[in-house]
Amino acid sequence: MDKRNLELEKDLKRAIIGIVTLCIIIGSSVWIYFLYVNHITPQIFYYDIKLGMSKAEVLYIKGIPNSVLDEAKDKKLKGFKLIIPTKEIEKNKTFRDFNYWEYELSSYRSEDITISFDQSTGKVIKISCYSNGYSCTSILGIYTGTLEEKIIDKLGKPENSELTGINKKLSYPSINLFFYLEKQKVYKYNMGISKN
Repeated sequence: MDKRNLELEKDLKRAIIGIVTLCIIIGSSVWIYFLYVNHITPQIFYYDIKLGMSKAEVLYIKGIPNSVLDEAKDKKLKGFKLIIPTKEIEKNKTFRDFNYWEYELSSYRSEDITISFDQSTGKVIKISCYSNGYSCTSILGIYTGTLEEKIIDKLGKPENSELTGINKKLSYPSINLFFYLEKQKVYKYNMGISKN
């Protein structure tokens, strides 16, 4: 084999190695891109509110809440919260004295968000949306009214699932999401570090 053929063979090998390397780089880049695009990260923002915000920040963003929630004083109602319209709060208190603020987003569609604050730090630990229709702003493409099977298709099997009478709770604490269902449809969801 002459010198010229040896050079051509070396060039051909380099070209093949270059093409294979380029294909590997492009293939890896596409694979990494699709992994990133489809990766679900923990949710921390909802309705412009971020987990960890202070009451002052929430007040600045959302204004005065329509109502607050307070623990029921009647022992028969233990675990339940009473809705108190802001205008009807006792005279020696203000809405700032409560750890659950409720904002009515639409009276026509019965859509409310509740912001829960940590008792000791006063920081947001949970943001909940309740609706009797399809009106809560979606989280990861899931709305109130979404079927259970669609949630599982989108997010995978829940980390925990609880059936309580006619309701079901699907928990995804690793991404800060908790869905409440009735008749296989979402009626409420929570974003937060609290599991309630």
